[in-house]
Amino acid sequence: MRMNVSGEWPGEITIRSTWSKATGRRWNSDMPYGHVRLIRGSSAFTRAAAQHVLGYGVELVTSPPLLKGPDASWERAGFEPFLELHLYRRSLVGDLPDLSPKITEISPDFEALQTIDRSAFNALWRMDAVGLRESFNATTRSVVLMSSNSDEMAGYAIVGLSGITGYLQRIAVDPAHQRQGHGQRLVRASLRWAGEHGAATMLLNTQPENTISADLYRSEGFARMPGGLRVLKYES
Repeated sequence: MRMNVSGEWPGEITIRSTWSKATGRRWNSDMPYGHVRLIRGSSAFTRAAAQHVLGYGVELVTSPPLLKGPDASWERAGFEPFLELHLYRRSLVGDLPDLSPKITEISPDFEALQTIDRSAFNALWRMDAVGLRESFNATTRSVVLMSSNSDEMAGYAIVGLSGITGYLQRIAVDPAHQRQGHGQRLVRASLRWAGEHGAATMLLNTQPENTISADLYRSEGFARMPGGLRVLKYES
């Protein structure tokens, strides 16, 4: 399959073949993985895009989080189960949480967000600046919310909106500022922002082992949805 590739690895690359299109990037700067996001195309194109990303020397290529269950297209492309995520949902109909004065909207500075992200997550689940930008651009409307101690950023949330669904795309609090209420304030601010911009529900996902975050989400009205999500992998 003849492909046209633009961009420079390890930054985001765009892979095209006639009508088909995908993007690729590294998983993060700590793990020797690549990542492919299919925009449009067949399973054969998805496989070709994954093989191209393998050519950059990564050990495997991941898919985006997909609803758990049979996924014939990705499976036909040769992808197999890799990671699982729990999916949570909350209605935004009715009263919304009050907004803390410690929460502000900021212009996205993905390098600065990356610094907090690296300290908040282990190597497998970290996101670098390219991945954070992808999360920000994944929805039709997005915002970055900051929780601060004085003028210092303590944590952030990337919140998105598509149609009437809000997405808490990413939330992280610097370990030096944890257990001070920043996570709760960011969740509540995310709910309020999404509700005020027309969302009727909000979705988020988290790792199964992240019980502290799961407890926070449940305390803020989220309920775990059956099934969940999975990330698939492609290996040579």
